[in-house]
Amino acid sequence: MPLTPEQETEFYLQLSMHWAKQISEIDEEYQQVEWLFSEVERQIRQFEQSAPSSAFSHIDCKKGCSDCCSLPVKTLPSIARYIVRQFSAEQKATLKPLLVEYEHRKVKVRQSCPLLKEHSCSIYAYRPLACRTFTSPDVGLCKTNLIFTTQIPQQAFRYQTYQAAMVALQAVAKKRGEPYEDVEFVAAMLEELE
Repeated sequence: MPLTPEQETEFYLQLSMHWAKQISEIDEEYQQVEWLFSEVERQIRQFEQSAPSSAFSHIDCKKGCSDCCSLPVKTLPSIARYIVRQFSAEQKATLKPLLVEYEHRKVKVRQSCPLLKEHSCSIYAYRPLACRTFTSPDVGLCKTNLIFTTQIPQQAFRYQTYQAAMVALQAVAKKRGEPYEDVEFVAAMLEELE
């Protein structure tokens, strides 16, 4: 039996509070983010396995489809730090000029994420939460979005899982007196590379 909107709201609120409690018990920020990423993936798999197929809209996304990678992405500073930590010193030195050029050009033209290589995400295993949970029922909508700003319908459970994860990380960061506002992804990466 499907949840009512009120029950859904309560479920995701409780999930967020549970995740925040679990995260706060992990000392290292890196491990907090890593744990939460695995929990988000687990939650999505669990929902997909237990919910009736009618609960899902069709997902047209597949490897090599990268039109959504030109959409603006917001993240948290802790996630940017987690991603930057994945790079070697040499990779960081190569990455920084790409991010600087992206930031300089974004005012003039909408462009693909600088971490996109040959239509594939070069940080797929470490990608931000927004990228993990974004889906499209029609790749054509993403292509259209490159020219016109159109809404792309999302699977509600993925979006709500993303929101619960962001709220959990923000609550823990705020409690620790750390930055907790979401920020533009590339700018956050650049700040962490400084």
